[in-house]
Amino acid sequence: NKQASLQVGYKSKEMYLIVITDAKADVTDLTLEKHHQLTRDRMLQKMKNASATEPVPLTIDGHAALQDEISGTEKGTNVVFLHTTVDDGDQFQQILAWTLKSRWQQQHELLREITRTFRSEK
Repeated sequence: NKQASLQVGYKSKEMYLIVITDAKADVTDLTLEKHHQLTRDRMLQKMKNASATEPVPLTIDGHAALQDEISGTEKGTNVVFLHTTVDDGDQFQQILAWTLKSRWQQQHELLREITRTFRSEK
């Protein structure tokens, strides 16, 4: 992903994670909720048979965040994304962790744990 500031993959387990950073100066007047909704809507539009859970508020590295699960078919593959947006003050950090739908049950806790360890560099 050309926009990603971080990309990591565990190919044998089909687990992947990217971080996309949006400077608040570039996206004026966006709240955490609005940014999360915009990126969520964009993902839902890109997938077939897409659905999402309600966003849940949480704190990551002392910063307000929202997290939901987005599932659907992308390029013929059934996937589930853990979609997290962190407001770290100057930037919105969008953390996308995903795996195959068939592996979600055994891997979602690990993906959540990895996401919770996120630290932004300042």
